[in-house]
Amino acid sequence: GGRVLGVDRYSGEILWEKLLPAPVWSSQVVVDDVLIQGDCGGVLHAYDVSEPGVDPPEIWSVEVGGCIESTPVVWDGAIFVGTRSGQFHKIADPAG
Repeated sequence: GGRVLGVDRYSGEILWEKLLPAPVWSSQVVVDDVLIQGDCGGVLHAYDVSEPGVDPPEIWSVEVGGCIESTPVVWDGAIFVGTRSGQFHKIADPAG
C-alpha cells in the first residue's frame, strides 16, 4: 500500500512511517545508515536512519521513471535498480 515502516525489533512498536506512491514492491536496502527505497511513482529515495527512534529525513531522491519493482543493489559505489518500464538504471555520484 505504499507504507514503509520503522519498527522496534523488540517491542514491535511502529517508530515512524513513510507514505510513498503505492504499491511499494521492492525491498529496501540499508547501507551505512542510509535506507534506500524505490516507489511505484518511479522515484528512488534515500533516508538517514542513523537514529533508529527518529523519523528519518530524506537525504536525496532521484526520478528514474517507471514503477521500481526490483530491490536496489549497491555495489562498488553505485546503486542499480530495475523498473516496470523495462529499464535498468545505475545511480552514482559523478564526482566519486
